[in-house]
Amino acid sequence: ARLELGAMMDTAGVGIATFAESRGWMRSVVPGPAAGIAPSAGAASALQAIKRELVEPASLPDYERLQQALRSGERAEVRYAVRHPALGLRWLLTRVEPGQLSPGQRTTSVVTLDVTEQQLSRQRNVQLLGERDLMFSLSEVGIAYLRDGRIVRANDAMAELTGYSVAELAQLEDALLFEDRAAYLACAAQEAAMVEREGRSRLERPLRRRDGSLLWVQASKRLVDEADASAGLICAYVNIDERRRAEASLQRQTERTRAILDSVLVGIVTVGRQGIEWMNRSARRMFAGDLADFVGEPIATVATPEDDHPLRRTHYLDTLPEGQAESFECRLRARDGREFWVVGNAVVTGHEAERQLTFALLDIERRRQAELAISEQRDAEAARLHEAVAQRDRLVKEVHHRIKNNLQGVAGLLQQVALRRPEVKGVIGEAVSQVQAIAQVYGLQVRAAGPLRLGALVQGIAGSLSRSAGRTIALQVQGEDSAPWTLSEADSIPIALTVNELLGNAIKHAEGDAAEVH
Repeated sequence: ARLELGAMMDTAGVGIATFAESRGWMRSVVPGPAAGIAPSAGAASALQAIKRELVEPASLPDYERLQQALRSGERAEVRYAVRHPALGLRWLLTRVEPGQLSPGQRTTSVVTLDVTEQQLSRQRNVQLLGERDLMFSLSEVGIAYLRDGRIVRANDAMAELTGYSVAELAQLEDALLFEDRAAYLACAAQEAAMVEREGRSRLERPLRRRDGSLLWVQASKRLVDEADASAGLICAYVNIDERRRAEASLQRQTERTRAILDSVLVGIVTVGRQGIEWMNRSARRMFAGDLADFVGEPIATVATPEDDHPLRRTHYLDTLPEGQAESFECRLRARDGREFWVVGNAVVTGHEAERQLTFALLDIERRRQAELAISEQRDAEAARLHEAVAQRDRLVKEVHHRIKNNLQGVAGLLQQVALRRPEVKGVIGEAVSQVQAIAQVYGLQVRAAGPLRLGALVQGIAGSLSRSAGRTIALQVQGEDSAPWTLSEADSIPIALTVNELLGNAIKHAEGDAAEVH
């Protein structure tokens, strides 16, 4: 038996020694180099080989406790670290167990194990547990471990979220965090189905706090062990109350905005890349249909057949800068076949794939009809005015013609007087010349289509004087062309009398039969 025991001890992977008071260390087997202790002739030398300077400073108190147990033969179990010259840091576990071989004969068994891997694994586990607990406690997300419908453990963020303390949350029923029992049952069924199907669930729901108030959260749950549903659930709760309130406020604002847009007389149509998305009441009335009749349809559905119709331009969504309006005026055709004129603009809102085109359309059919009626009325009035002006011109020309005839008649009478009374022939001749000059003005105004031209007036007076005086008058214009020079009706008679006087004096004082006037 002793031989078998020795063989077993020799093959053991641990350091084993037996100490008897009468004979000292009786048998020892020490771990080889792989175990971290160098071979030795006996357990005493093996233990003594672990000198104090090999022991890590942090393990010295434990090492001293081991030495005391060895000296006194007391039971002890000590874990300590040594710095092995070849293997580096190693952890050893030494057990000291006092015993009795026979009555009155005491012995002490010493077992030393190399527990380096176990110690390192233990340290890693402790570190991981510490890090997990730190993350668990510092996380801003409420985290709870749920099992059998009750909270087993929760972090500080969960306590802050619910208003309960961490201690109160332990063993708290999950149902108490729901709005009511019906909400709990409905949500639990939905979550169970999702967990069974996907191994996890995610829902947004109100969470009832300790004071009874409701807080919107995103609740995510997953199985701790997918192979064993009884192991419980890890639950994460994210506070989304502000987001939900903002969404609700935005929804209310959207509804109010749409209510306002429904009350305006301008047709508002929102168009995305998939077609019409929304239109207000005025647009539905304008297009003679309901929203469902147009959703997903292109805005060109209500355009008239023209190829260059503004509503057929599909580049607005990609090329029109955000906030910039494109204005147009065109005709539309409603679903009932009615065609009408609108004035509108298109504005792009949003970014990238979410870009939308908003059309604002104002029915101007009545305005166009009114403009057409006004245009026709203006054309009629212009025609009447043109006719009245033409009538007036005809009357004025008729008056001028009669005045010219009367003046010529007066000139003829004066000439007859001059023939009967030679003594006044010279004076009457001048008067006749002036009367004929005035008659020339009225005669030219009858024939003229516009303002009286100065060149025509001078030629007419010169011709009249030439005939009355029986002398040739040659006119020559020097300098700029006189054709554009015109006279007003008020200035024509004074100018005619002046020219008549000048030409008359030139003839009177000219030498020879021909007079040349420049």
